Amino acid sequence: MCAGYVSAMKHTHTCPKCAARKFLVQPDFHLPDHRSRNRVFRLPAFSFELSDEDRETRGGFEAWTCASCGFTEWYATSLDAVDASMSRGKVRVLDASSPQGPIYR
Repeated sequence: MCAGYVSAMKHTHTCPKCAARKFLVQPDFHLPDHRSRNRVFRLPAFSFELSDEDRETRGGFEAWTCASCGFTEWYATSLDAVDASMSRGKVRVLDASSPQGPIYR
């Protein structure tokens, strides 16, 4: 993150780099298929290898780009479809929320 980063453009509607308030938003980001003119692929947030020949993708990305300076923030979407156990240890869940119960020192 850049120095002085306060909060996400998506929530503040202000660019943290130049303070502009005009954005280009692509809610479902796709990549072109280099083998075809007409096909595109959704950029997955997660990709899991199920076997040597089979791969499963989950989630996607939303891109917010400042129309003034080009600063871009990416947001993963459809995370409810992600099961980290499918990753065979390549994706881990880090829950940094407050501990439940009393704190022991």
